[in-house]
Amino acid sequence: MNDRAGEGGRPTRAGTRLEPPFAHLSPPPAAARLRHDRRPVALDGEPRLGRARTLGRLVDGRDLRHPRHPGPELPPATVTTTSSSAPVGSGKSAFLNSGTPVGARYGSSQDRPYLGLRTARGGNTSLTTLDFQAPTPADTWMFALGDVDADRITVTAYGADGRKLTADQLGWQGSFNYCQGSPRPSSCSGHGPFTDEPVWHPSSSTLVGNGGDTSGASGWFQPTVPVTRLELEFSLQSGIPAYQLWTAALDRPSGPVVTEPPPPPTPRRARRS
Repeated sequence: MNDRAGEGGRPTRAGTRLEPPFAHLSPPPAAARLRHDRRPVALDGEPRLGRARTLGRLVDGRDLRHPRHPGPELPPATVTTTSSSAPVGSGKSAFLNSGTPVGARYGSSQDRPYLGLRTARGGNTSLTTLDFQAPTPADTWMFALGDVDADRITVTAYGADGRKLTADQLGWQGSFNYCQGSPRPSSCSGHGPFTDEPVWHPSSSTLVGNGGDTSGASGWFQPTVPVTRLELEFSLQSGIPAYQLWTAALDRPSGPVVTEPPPPPTPRRARRS
């Protein structure tokens, strides 16, 4: 794992404003600056993970290829984390190129910001939550987790009815290595072969790295049902505890496109001779 979670971006500290946003995070208003005013959820059988910080709010989802086009109404969400830091990467040296499965469907994320996350202070498990103001669409947005090599991430989501999603409903799409394809991110150190990929364990809803520090090991999800809350529980196996979070949504037309059949031709009257 390369410790590039915040490459080219601005580090986030208590009392500072997030600029620029990651993926679809808008810069929060002055009243929504980082603050230590919310306690995280206590996990069953585990101590509290530390005090959480509210980072910002998600805005309408947009295709990474066409950031000016409207997305499928990805609702705003509050992002809260107990990560020891949450730098915003610029997407210049770490990104998902068009050769990745994510890039093939949603477009390259090069020069598009993302969120870097770590363990809590002291190397303890961190918890990052995305609380959507309304249920997300189904099958038309994704989240990707990058640099999952010497760590593990347990993914939990809740639907519009408040029930926890099943592993199938999380919409696991597969693992990949973003150091493959072209252009290759400059954060991919060495000569490869960049074949490391994390393993998804549906029984525990956990994405598990192979234990050694590598570059580009990633996985992505495309939930099949609406989501109101997403939780990412990050813990360390060895090495440098850091990972990356991207989100994206597919484009859609700004309004319905209706095509009506042409009217039938008007019959012509025969002339009398």
